[in-house]
Amino acid sequence: MLKWLGLLALAAAAAGTGLFFSDRLRMRTVQLEAARLWILDMEAAIRYTTAPIPALLEKMAGEQAYRSLWFLPALAKACQPASGQSAGTALEAIFRQRRFLTDRLAEGDRDILLSYAGQLGCSDRDGQIRLCSLSAGRLERQLEEARRAYAEKGRLYSLLGVFAGAALVLFFI
Repeated sequence: MLKWLGLLALAAAAAGTGLFFSDRLRMRTVQLEAARLWILDMEAAIRYTTAPIPALLEKMAGEQAYRSLWFLPALAKACQPASGQSAGTALEAIFRQRRFLTDRLAEGDRDILLSYAGQLGCSDRDGQIRLCSLSAGRLERQLEEARRAYAEKGRLYSLLGVFAGAALVLFFI
């Protein structure tokens, strides 16, 4: 009886590992979609309002649409005028402090977000609008690549985990 419970636990662990890797690919697409939407909304807010960047970040950090952007509330807090930190240095520090959360994003994704945050608030209104448009376009390409990777590998990882668990059970029987 104990042997069967051990085999069942082994199969569940293997299946869980496959699902974990599949979910990491899915979470990358979710975060890229939210980041792209955030940048497009920042572009619209910069275009049609006169609110300063820290106020826009504060407003957007509380919105439901950006919930998967775990760094946004910390970025909004770090960019308050009292802190004296720029968005780029704040985001870089946030990514360094919470490295385990940035693993879901590819290196190129992080580079785009860091580049965007580093230039945020450093030019006139038209420059900010162009920055948002450029960054959203770059994220769109990353998002297409992430969707393609999830479509190709997401199901594969789940099935490999399940089949590896089944193979281990058969091996140990």
